[in-house]
Amino acid sequence: MKRITFISLTALVSLLLSCDKQDPNEFVQPRYIGHAGRLTFVESKASASSNDVLSIELTESGFYVLEQIPAGSTEVSYSANTYHADGQNYTLNGFGTLSFDNSASSSQVNISLTPVGGEQRSMLASFKKASQDNKLFRSWTIDRVRVTVRGWTTASADFEGCNFYQIADFLRKSGHNSPDDISPGFGIKSLSFTGTNSVVAIFTDSSVSLGAFSLSGDSFKYSWKNAPKEFQIVTDKAEISYMDGKCILSVNISIKNSTTSGSVTLVLSPME
Repeated sequence: MKRITFISLTALVSLLLSCDKQDPNEFVQPRYIGHAGRLTFVESKASASSNDVLSIELTESGFYVLEQIPAGSTEVSYSANTYHADGQNYTLNGFGTLSFDNSASSSQVNISLTPVGGEQRSMLASFKKASQDNKLFRSWTIDRVRVTVRGWTTASADFEGCNFYQIADFLRKSGHNSPDDISPGFGIKSLSFTGTNSVVAIFTDSSVSLGAFSLSGDSFKYSWKNAPKEFQIVTDKAEISYMDGKCILSVNISIKNSTTSGSVTLVLSPME
């Protein structure tokens, strides 16, 4: 894919000057870096007769993502909340508790899982312990977004946070196709990149998208398991850079069912 020049140096500096300053060389270590990883349950099946947990992603910054098939359904659902860890014991707020040997990646570990208001279950799971070798592996908030679109017209705009409603309104007013049924205020609340190569987007309505990514130098490719309908952007690659204590993600874009293309640049701040 031909690479688009994402953002001019002047515009990038302008974006950064509008954000709070931090030490450019310091990122506080995430609080649960030693507890993070992904549990994939061996015994779970796509069955409508039980509330099957398929996997639990434990992020470095204290979020968990639950992938499960609720009782009475055959559809996979995703939810997220915060967790607290003490040694090998985890409290998953809003879900329950679990205990397992988190000392190293293992083909199988024994899990003790107790949902809130439910009975303790002993289960088998594979555990992939999170790598700790990249400062990207943490949770981030989105300070600002710059969107540049090209097609019938060319236009650019800066936004505080990542509000899809505002971005869609900008696209329409610039003569580009965009969905007209996005709820006001809907957007990305946080992004997490984990040492198990998972990416997690938590939205302002508490919905969750879970995906995977692979790093290669200063870029990564990614894909979503369950992108929301509001995701009208078609892309699978992002460039990474760091400046003034921020993470800068630059993405080539095209818009679904449209001739529109362009770029999106996100300025991220670490949550810790």
